[in-house]
Amino acid sequence: MIGPMSALVLVFAAVFSWSAPASPDASIDLARRLELARQMAEAGRLDDAIEELVRLWDATRDDVPETNRVRLSLLSAHMRRLARVHSPAKARFTELRDRYGPSIEDGTASSGGLIEWVRLNEVIGDQDATLAWYEDVRDDSEAARRIAPVERELFALLAQRKRWVEAGRVVRDPVARAQEIVTLNARVAQTEDLKRQPPSKRAMIERYQTRRFRRGLMDLYAACLAADRDRQAEGVAVILLREYGDGVARLELVQIALMADKPRTHHREWLDGAEALGEPDAVLRAELELALERSNSD
Repeated sequence: MIGPMSALVLVFAAVFSWSAPASPDASIDLARRLELARQMAEAGRLDDAIEELVRLWDATRDDVPETNRVRLSLLSAHMRRLARVHSPAKARFTELRDRYGPSIEDGTASSGGLIEWVRLNEVIGDQDATLAWYEDVRDDSEAARRIAPVERELFALLAQRKRWVEAGRVVRDPVARAQEIVTLNARVAQTEDLKRQPPSKRAMIERYQTRRFRRGLMDLYAACLAADRDRQAEGVAVILLREYGDGVARLELVQIALMADKPRTHHREWLDGAEALGEPDAVLRAELELALERSNSD
């Protein structure tokens, strides 16, 4: 039986029609092999599952950046889950991560190698290593070029750590990124694998992916505001409200702007819109007015 996470993996794999050569006369179906690894783990064959994931990591590299990123997302989700509950898995995946150490330290890592290293840091819960690398290169004259391959991963990590100003600075084109998020959401929603899921499971996956993508847009908005990129923030908000134009979305935008300590007078209009859509929030309105008063007195 395919579980919720595996069903989502199958959906994402179907979106990108992903497969990569494993040998001259065969190919690897990544989604199915990941399902095999999951079944091994659930049957208690944890060591077999670990080695299957390591084999997939090594055998499924792709030179196309976007395809490779999807591959890493699918693999790392399974690896991270196993590393959290099984110390030998964490140790094995740490060994895999450490292979990249010399090239990361001397700056010779390829873009793909850098992405893989960052993803493995996520897998083993050592994201402080990623932040240390970022802090070491961010003031370099070549910082933009060096950061570009892992822009998305760094943004997510900085947002997670509430380092909103830095998060807003690492994204080169927030509006384009927002549109990418919306496009991916639409592609996932239209996949045949998702349509074939039982109604209850399909609904669960759709709710999960909608929350995930919506949160990504909210974080982009907050980060742009924090970095004083108001024009880009407005562009992100336009896209978000076009896709999720409900009252709750308007409330959430105001809430995250206050969290980033960047209240704006036009946020009153969003609260008015939310109220008109049946989502009044007098407390949030009062919080906004206090924040605007503080910002005007600074």
